[in-house]
Formats: sequence, structure tokens, C-alpha cells
Amino acid sequence: MRGVSRAGFGLVLCVFSACSSGTNRTDASSTPDDATDLPGADRNGGPDRNGGPDNVSPPDLPEALPADRVDCDQQVCFDCLCPCAGDCGGCFSVCAPLPPGVEDCSCCGECPDVPDASEADAGELPPPVPEGICSEDGDCLFLPVAGCCPLPPSPCTWKPVAGNADDLAALLDWKEDACLPQPPCPDYAQPECDTCYDLLDYSPGCVEGHCAVVEQMDCEALCLASAKDPGKPCPFVSDPDLVNGDTLELCGCFVITECDPIGQAGCSAEEKCTLTAGKPDCKPVGYQPKNAPCNPDSDSCAAGLLCNPLSWCSPICTEDYQCENEGYEFCNKTGLGPLYGYCMVYL
Repeated sequence: MRGVSRAGFGLVLCVFSACSSGTNRTDASSTPDDATDLPGADRNGGPDRNGGPDNVSPPDLPEALPADRVDCDQQVCFDCLCPCAGDCGGCFSVCAPLPPGVEDCSCCGECPDVPDASEADAGELPPPVPEGICSEDGDCLFLPVAGCCPLPPSPCTWKPVAGNADDLAALLDWKEDACLPQPPCPDYAQPECDTCYDLLDYSPGCVEGHCAVVEQMDCEALCLASAKDPGKPCPFVSDPDLVNGDTLELCGCFVITECDPIGQAGCSAEEKCTLTAGKPDCKPVGYQPKNAPCNPDSDSCAAGLLCNPLSWCSPICTEDYQCENEGYEFCNKTGLGPLYGYCMVYL
């Protein structure tokens, strides 16, 4: 009885071994791989062994596809931002060869004779020169600053540039091309004084068929500048060379002074018209004559004379000829000008 059971058990093992190593191997080789993904079916294409839907998770895919299987939905993308022409690049299938020049963005090519924005601000791409053709003053206007960076801050007005509407459009187009992205601009320090005597007024006008900046003297600012304390830098003067005898006389700046140190007018009988910090001022009359020693702090010189920094009395002057008539050589305005000074000889 024990021998029969052992023989029957061996037969059973043989049957199972044949089914697993023979029949199944032959069917698996003829079954498409995709059949393993069908729900509710086993490897042989039949119903699930359990008779129900397949609730077993599919096996994990390998990290890399085999060499003979490529998913052509995969894409590789290149964004080439070209500074001179249209952008190139895009997304391409890994199954097709890439267009030439895309992988390294050489499809952009080189900019023909046009520097990039950083070079443009350095002067290699200068702003357009305004033509300013006009027929009347109304055709002209002031143009914005022809540069990417703003001008340094200044209390005095910068002289503008005039042009027509076409010049303005060309300059704005240049700014859009040359100044974007915005180049690094220097950090300017604010001036200590924010007040300026602007001696000239500017307006755009048509002069001989071309737009020009028309200048006109601002007499009020000129007279204020002439009375400014020369020992103080503030307020600034936009064009200090314009403060001279001719312009002051043209604008009538003498009439706004408190007194006249040359003609000795405008003060009482007990006073003389002298200079205080270069400005006409009435002070008690002195008695010291020309070339007499004196003290600049007290100024005891007679009317029409000034105790100069060398501590002797000399005539007050505005022009060299006035000094020459008095036996001196020139009118020294150092420290007192721009209008008044004192007569001196060359030492």
C-alpha cells in the first residue's frame, strides 16, 4: 500500500511538470506581448483564473526602453532667443534628426553690422542725428536725451536739442532697440545745492529751414547772479561767463542795486556806496585817501574807494579803463566779481 501511494504521487508530479514546462512555454512564445495588459485575461488569452476582472497592478516598466522599441512621442525642446532676427528652435521628436544649428542655437546666426545692446550704449551704435527740416517754428520740438542712461542730476538746465516729429520717432525707435534690456547706468550723486540761476531761456524754432534751439537772456536770473555772494557756491550759475558789464547793462541790472559804487549814488550824505561780498552796499563814509593803509574789516577808505585785500585804499571799478584813468593798470575782480572789482597794478 505504501508502494502504490509513492508511485501515484510520482505520476502526479510528472503531469504537473509537463504542463508547466511544455504547454505554457509554447503558448507564451506565440502570444503577443500586449495581451499581458488586457484586463480579465490570463497569458493564454482566456478568462482570468479567478473568473473575475484583473485587479493585479501591471508590472513596472523598465527605466530605459529597449533599443528596438522607441516611443516617438518623446520630444526634446530648444529655445533659441535670437537678438537680431526671429527666434529659432522648438520641440522635435527624438525619432527624427534635429535641424542643423538648433542644438547649439547657432540657427540664430550672427548680427550683421549691428552690435548688441551693451555695445550700443558704449557708442558703437550711436543715436540718429536729427535732420530737423522745418518750414515754421511749430514744426520743431525738443528731443529727449539721445542716450540710454539719464543725464547726471544738476540744478542747472542742460541745453536741449531741437528736431521735428520724424526725428523724435527715429530716436524713440533707436532707444527701443539699443537700450533694451536697460544697460547698467552709473549712480550719480545728488548735488549739494539744488538751486541755479539759469541765465538763458531756450525754445525750439525754425531757423533757415532747420530746427534750432533759440536762446534768450533771462534778465531776472542775470541780475540775481550778479548780486550773488561769490564766497558761496550756492546757488549755481548756469553760464557764469555771461555775467559781464555788457549783459548787465543790456538787462538794466544796475537799477536793482541798492546803490551805485562808481557814481556814488543811492546812499545818504553820511554814507558811501561800497562793496560787501561783491554787492553794492551803503556803509558809513570813511576818510582815508587813495593808497592809504587801511583795515579791510573796518574799511575806513573815503567814498568811491575800497580797502583791498592788500590793506590799502583803491578805487572801485567795473572796467580796466576806469583804473587806467586813475593811474592804475587793471580792474581786479578776484573774489568780488563778476561785475565789480578794485583797481590794481601788476606786482
